Amino acid sequence: MATVLPIRRPSTHHRAGPTPTDAVLVRAAQQGHEWAQEELFQRHAHAIDRLACLLTGASSEAEDLVQDVFVQALVSIRRLREPNAFPNWLRGIALRTAVRRLRRRRLLRRLGLAGEAPVDLDNMVSPTASPEIVWELRRIYRQIQEFPVDVKVAFLLRKVEALTITEIAEQTGVSQGAVKRRLKKAELLLSEHQTLGGHP
Repeated sequence: MATVLPIRRPSTHHRAGPTPTDAVLVRAAQQGHEWAQEELFQRHAHAIDRLACLLTGASSEAEDLVQDVFVQALVSIRRLREPNAFPNWLRGIALRTAVRRLRRRRLLRRLGLAGEAPVDLDNMVSPTASPEIVWELRRIYRQIQEFPVDVKVAFLLRKVEALTITEIAEQTGVSQGAVKRRLKKAELLLSEHQTLGGHP
């Protein structure tokens, strides 16, 4: 992915020595060190890109989303009180940003102002995902696209990302009860589709 943040490349004299932890980089970034911002981007951009592609279904849209996520993160990084929590904090920003975009895209489609984005399944699933997960996602992804946005996000985080109920709740900013209701709704929608003889 050829995504480049609008910040300068790091100075080489800052990079000598052992590889810094995320916490060290976050503290440096909070102090305004651009080399640390760049290192955080290089370290986490791929994971956020894959998550964005999973949620949006389109690698072209995911690249723009990644840029947006990191700009938001770097603007607000001084408010991050637990530097070790950076990966989950960043994923939370990505999830909220993706949800906003998905809702906007759905509204534009309903108004006839946007068409269907091409689905790029090959970039959506981790290379370590089991063949069963990949096959199942291919089978039902068209159905998932029609889910309510919050239901779709919860379902993909649970079934593809294998997050726990607690992790989904923390990263999406809702209660565990809300996550459980969304997952139950997803299973119900899939069951209804199969009962009606739907095809992927």
